[in-house]
Amino acid sequence: MEIHCPACKKKYTLPRGAKTGPAAHLPCPACGNPIPLQQETAPPRFMSKEKLIQEAGALPPMPEILIRAKNIVDSPYSDIRDLAQILEKDQAMTTRLLKLANSAYYGLRHPVDSAHKACLVLGEQTLLQMITLVSTSRLFSNSLDGYDLEAATVFSHVLFVALASREICRLRFKDLEKSAFAAGLLHDAGMLILDQHIRKNKQAYQKLRADGMPQHLAEKKLFGYDHGEIGHDFCLNWNVPPEQALAIHWHHEPDQSQTPLAHVLYVADMLAWQDPDRLPSEDIAGSSMDMINLSDEELEVIRCDVWQDVAQIAADILIS
Repeated sequence: MEIHCPACKKKYTLPRGAKTGPAAHLPCPACGNPIPLQQETAPPRFMSKEKLIQEAGALPPMPEILIRAKNIVDSPYSDIRDLAQILEKDQAMTTRLLKLANSAYYGLRHPVDSAHKACLVLGEQTLLQMITLVSTSRLFSNSLDGYDLEAATVFSHVLFVALASREICRLRFKDLEKSAFAAGLLHDAGMLILDQHIRKNKQAYQKLRADGMPQHLAEKKLFGYDHGEIGHDFCLNWNVPPEQALAIHWHHEPDQSQTPLAHVLYVADMLAWQDPDRLPSEDIAGSSMDMINLSDEELEVIRCDVWQDVAQIAADILIS
């Protein structure tokens, strides 16, 4: 067993036969300070990330319609008619898209009654975001029992983060606006994979949370990785752009990332869970406040407006 001195940081091998326990200690040969003989060790990973993701068999692959829609929007050789054609072949998707397009959130002056009209009125990028939104609502269609979260709560949260992230980027990082929406919708995808393992370790997880440990740190304590890291790998499997996946990985620890998108997701996530009676800057890390360069007043406006948007979309359209 390896031991280390908490004073001078030197490491030693515990002598054979030495007694260990809460009160046991040895004097450090270098500095003389006591070295405790019952030291915490990092919990071993109960399985590799790869195996964990493989065993999450209930998770759907990226919807074929979303793959084709992304390819059409990204291709210089496709036009709006190609997008309308693939939508018309998926009646369930078209029905939900038309309901969303005609909702109060989009506020169209004249209702649209076909995929072709929706494409013409809303445009490719808006339609792609709507397809992503509907696909994500299907992804988060079940409760997360390990985390004690209902499906409606989970989806409302990811929708808030997506809309708030997009608004922050509209104000400060215009080139990240489209990426922010998609990354926000998928930022908690790792929870879908970890949930069954949280259920199996629920007592230990709940104790860590009751002791005040944040969710992502409790996950790391139990498994060796958090839902952001798992979500990163899942999103790469969904062919999510690497910059978005990287931001998802570090959305709880954005200083570890080199992308401002991680700070945007973190700020939006904090706004979603924060007590509305508190100022955003009271809970959001200073480095992220500096990065997004928005005042408390601006963030409070975003928080209020986005929750109203979430209510229109989630309650009336996507959550049955």
